[in-house]
Amino acid sequence: MHSVFFANNMLKLIKRWLVGGNTSPTWVQMRTLAATLHARFKINEGGDGFVIQGAEPNAWRLEWGPAQRAYIGGMELRLRSENRLAPELQMMLLSRHLLEKLEGETYESYTDTLKTRVDMQTPEEVRWVVLFPSLPLGTRALRLRFSTHSSSRRALEHWLDGQFTQLLECPGLAAPDDEQPLVLLTQRGRLYLRTRLESPELDSARITALIQLFEAAWRDALHCNEMMVDKGQWLASTSSVMPSQFSEPGSEP
Repeated sequence: MHSVFFANNMLKLIKRWLVGGNTSPTWVQMRTLAATLHARFKINEGGDGFVIQGAEPNAWRLEWGPAQRAYIGGMELRLRSENRLAPELQMMLLSRHLLEKLEGETYESYTDTLKTRVDMQTPEEVRWVVLFPSLPLGTRALRLRFSTHSSSRRALEHWLDGQFTQLLECPGLAAPDDEQPLVLLTQRGRLYLRTRLESPELDSARITALIQLFEAAWRDALHCNEMMVDKGQWLASTSSVMPSQFSEPGSEP
């Protein structure tokens, strides 16, 4: 037992050494970025990624590492809000190229296997493409680049009526090219962001821009949440497709 434990620890140490440990240029740059954000930096246990934990009051958690979603591929940047929204708030925005990819893959999967329903093992963001109709809201520039989905049109309108949308309309800010996957969604009371990011060392400016985008989306989601709760509009405008027994995916976010 002790020999197995020792061998596993040695493998982890070797892996950390191979990727440069705490002194690699990437980790030093990301540690500096975290310090400027007054956030905590930590290298993943496996040495293949890192975590930046934001500070209160609008705390968030950023992870970079191997993708947890097949539609991302490669290395993935994930952001998650730590504070809670109403669980009924179900809204999603994703890049249009990603929407087309998911629609094609979903159609092929369920026609090839003769399935007549969405498999509950499928990630929720994929199920939402099928279960929630696209609601083409916002400006024309926004609609050309992104698709929006929700169980409540009114909630989505509130969410997109703020700084979040203004940042999305800045060319190159949210996505450097038309094929870059990007998804933001509210699920189980939290806001999530996922996108592909192969090299954080080369993209610290993009990480900062994504954090700014996420924080704006979070503030606007909080405002949307307050408006919907104050007006008692959840039951009248929302129907849930997320069974409460689902566990939150993987190593968050």
